[in-house]
Amino acid sequence: MNYLIWIIPLIILFMVVGVYLIPVRKVPFAQQYAKASPTKIQSLVSFREAYPPKVIDVDGFKWDYCAIGQGKEIILFLHGMTGSYDIWWQQMDALKDDYRIVSVTYPPLNSLEKMRKGIWAIMNREKVDRFNLVGTSLGGYFAQYLVAKDPDHIRGAVFSNTFPPNKIIVQKNKIMGFALPFLPEWLVINFFRGSFKNSIYPTSGND
Repeated sequence: MNYLIWIIPLIILFMVVGVYLIPVRKVPFAQQYAKASPTKIQSLVSFREAYPPKVIDVDGFKWDYCAIGQGKEIILFLHGMTGSYDIWWQQMDALKDDYRIVSVTYPPLNSLEKMRKGIWAIMNREKVDRFNLVGTSLGGYFAQYLVAKDPDHIRGAVFSNTFPPNKIIVQKNKIMGFALPFLPEWLVINFFRGSFKNSIYPTSGND
């Protein structure tokens, strides 16, 4: 019976590991955008074909970014937590004749300072020293950090749908903030997808 002392914990361990190794389900483009208007779908597809992202490696992390347009002034677009560089495609397309535009996708970094280092690697590659900032949600929070750290390089900033550092948000998200790093990736993704499906998509008309 002594072997049960080892077998049962091993079974539990394999079950736990198995839960964490469940892959994140990939949702095909057509299914993801099934309820969006055909005009918007084609607009996004055309943008992606015309402006494929560039890639830069910063300390072992790959940053996707898009740099388009012309003009003396530069705009840096910073997306929210569940976005990517092309979430701004409509704004970028509308402004590209009058501005140079850079839009990035954050890799999985765990500090604003590491994100800042990546931004400056991109800006240096694109030979940009001063620029305007537009950030939404997490991007707006990050934009505030850049303004605080690099005020001489920021011409102007827009903080959209975001918040300043405050104790209310820290307290409200204390449990989730502690638990999030330990949750399986598929569980976190499913939670966000459910939130989008039930709240954000209906509110935005599936746009």
